[in-house]
Amino acid sequence: MQDDLEKNKPLLLSAEDSGHRLVEVCSEEVTVDSVVTTKLDPLQKAFEILYAAVVDRLGQLQMRLVQSQELDASLADVIRWLVEMEKTLSRQKPIAVQPVKVNRQKQDQEVRFDWLYCLL
Repeated sequence: MQDDLEKNKPLLLSAEDSGHRLVEVCSEEVTVDSVVTTKLDPLQKAFEILYAAVVDRLGQLQMRLVQSQELDASLADVIRWLVEMEKTLSRQKPIAVQPVKVNRQKQDQEVRFDWLYCLL
């Protein structure tokens, strides 16, 4: 879109030059000059407004591109961490096949239950 506006800017300037040449040729300079100016000024202002909007939009898009790249990098770190955790967990044995740990966990829970019962 910005390229299209840049391409059309020479056309607008050419139209303005043609208008100035028309003013030079005509005998009623004041009248023709004011007519040309009143017709070209709104076009120039509209072009400048559109050009400013395109530049602003381009800046916003570039900022969002940088933000999305940062998000991609953050997600890559999270995915790496998840893959490592999955590998770690897949290598671990279930706690139920280790009777010593199961008994210790049972005893810890019984102590906590007794302590809680005493508070009530």
